[in-house]
Amino acid sequence: MLLVAKKITVTFIVALTFIFIGMYIATSINTIAQENGENGTMRSLLESLNANIETQPGFQFSVTFAISLTDSEEKKWTIPYTSENGEIQRILGAIGDDFVCFYEIAGSLPIGHCTPYSNLVAVTWFGDI
Repeated sequence: MLLVAKKITVTFIVALTFIFIGMYIATSINTIAQENGENGTMRSLLESLNANIETQPGFQFSVTFAISLTDSEEKKWTIPYTSENGEIQRILGAIGDDFVCFYEIAGSLPIGHCTPYSNLVAVTWFGDI
């Protein structure tokens, strides 16, 4: 009788252990999904800002990078960037789940620069989005 009680107790403890391991794994997966969701929020923000460029004449925003995208030391870009003669020289390009691309217009060929969201330090704009 004592041996049967010990087996039931051991079985119960093993079952609880598996339940707690399963709960830990489920919590970890949820945390990863939430972290990925933060990148989705950045994507939504950039998409909203880009839509404002198309619908609000003169709308601009700035992006500050941790590491410059070009050989220059310039870490803050205004989008869209327009030269003194009115030509657009820098625009927002592709917007991914974990990256964003910008295009510099140099002559007839655009030059693309892509960077992960982790390289963005700040995004600044005036007005509503």
